[in-house]
Amino acid sequence: MKRTNQLVRILMLSIFISCGNKNQNVVADNCVSLDSQGLNPTEIRQHMEFQTRIETEDNKNIYNMTEKDIEIASELILKGLMQNGFKPLSDEQFNDKLQSIFGLSLTCSTKDIIRHKNFFVYLIDDGWSKDILRETEYDYTYDHLYFITNHHIVTTVPHLGDFVEKVDDEYIRICLSEKTIHRNKYIFNNDSLSLLWLQFHDMEFLEQLVQIFGYDKEPQINKAVLRKIGKEYCQISYNADGFEVYDFDTNKLEYLFAGRDGEGKLHIREGLFKTVAESYVSDETRFIETSKTSDKNLFYTLMEDYYYKFVRNQDDKFSLEATFSLEERSHVLAAILNTMHACSQVHRLHDYGPEVIIQSVPEMIECIAAHDYFGYPNLQSYLTDMQGSIESYPDPE
Repeated sequence: MKRTNQLVRILMLSIFISCGNKNQNVVADNCVSLDSQGLNPTEIRQHMEFQTRIETEDNKNIYNMTEKDIEIASELILKGLMQNGFKPLSDEQFNDKLQSIFGLSLTCSTKDIIRHKNFFVYLIDDGWSKDILRETEYDYTYDHLYFITNHHIVTTVPHLGDFVEKVDDEYIRICLSEKTIHRNKYIFNNDSLSLLWLQFHDMEFLEQLVQIFGYDKEPQINKAVLRKIGKEYCQISYNADGFEVYDFDTNKLEYLFAGRDGEGKLHIREGLFKTVAESYVSDETRFIETSKTSDKNLFYTLMEDYYYKFVRNQDDKFSLEATFSLEERSHVLAAILNTMHACSQVHRLHDYGPEVIIQSVPEMIECIAAHDYFGYPNLQSYLTDMQGSIESYPDPE
């Protein structure tokens, strides 16, 4: 049975790869004809015409989308999803998914959320529009997520013209994007093949799940996101003399290992730390031969650099001091040290990271002890052992 599952997985991988050069947004197989009964074809056509004026050449008579546009589109999207194998959710199931995957509830209120009667919008910051983000609610150039609370689905801004092909009094033909289908089938139906598709074609969304919403319960996603961030974080080029030059994009790490949940509370990505520890294998040969590329070193280095750039405030521009209190930063540090301890159990750490950390931030170490080591059972003995040997190492300052 295990071998059969592996063969099925390989077959599906080859199918996804073979489709890699095709349009990844809309394909013919996702086009379905819906019975117009129960829908309002006249209203749909009217709003499709309205939306052709979202942008005009002379900036006159521009149409601004409203709640009604989203409500019309979301009903069509749900019907299209169901035609593509999506299983609708109950209110309770939808609320559970909101909490377990996105860390959100129907009552949470943050600056990133705009609420409406039948949906709410989670605003995704592009890094340039913090001051005007709420004004971009219906802007199709942003990746804001629309959580449709009466239909229990999620989508980006749903312009009718993007997926409605034909409207008449009997049938409405729509072609949903692959992203819309697979996002919903994975998030709400736990569809493993949809997760596989997302790993090949929509890593941006998976990265959002981890970085923005703190979803860290799926090891496949954790590894894929850590690999992607690792490649983007460190870019290697060569100078005129042929020597390697490393360029580090610290922004890539800012929301990786810790953030705030929908209620504004500290959320440590324990699942990511677990992935780092589990990837730190004990194979000495593999360690030597693949020291630059193995998950073991890549994941561990990301965690270590996260400490130096953020937790320790080595770079004021990117420090956590402005958003996290001493207690919160100490909690993050405890998670890092706990993971280092787990790594040290399978292989001797390749540097003196733990000892240097303990020596560098005594106020955080005291805070960790004062909070009973934040519930990490082996951390007290580990810190005691490390503190007993720091005299052997030079002051990091």
